[in-house]
Amino acid sequence: MRHLAFPLLFLAGCTRTADEPIDYDSLRAEACTSACAVIDTCDPDRFAGMDPEDCFERCSTLLPRLQEENQCGSREIIHLECLGKLTCDEFEQNEIGSDLSEPSSLDFDAPCVTELHWAVECDHKEPFNLDEPAPTAP
Repeated sequence: MRHLAFPLLFLAGCTRTADEPIDYDSLRAEACTSACAVIDTCDPDRFAGMDPEDCFERCSTLLPRLQEENQCGSREIIHLECLGKLTCDEFEQNEIGSDLSEPSSLDFDAPCVTELHWAVECDHKEPFNLDEPAPTAP
């Protein structure tokens, strides 16, 4: 079963002080752009016939956690950033290992599956933090 996995964004050389405002919209756009570059390359017909068909539009509008300005939002961005770094072979491994319809079958050895699980297991009361260290696989 295919699923919409956008499970990612590492801003190389980018640091922020605690007093600087967070540009959530830019972070979301960069994360979706990164993930969609991989998805569109590795699975170009993934969203054919769906509404919307455009990966970036789907990512930007159909991922509720991505819109949150708390731990859930930052973890979704981390997941999307992870996806954006994958090769097509790794993306295929991710697809096989990340079927959320059957959580007990998640393959935590597959790329970005730990980040996906971590994004789903977020706490809405915790702050947005792109520097939160990713856990090891459960």
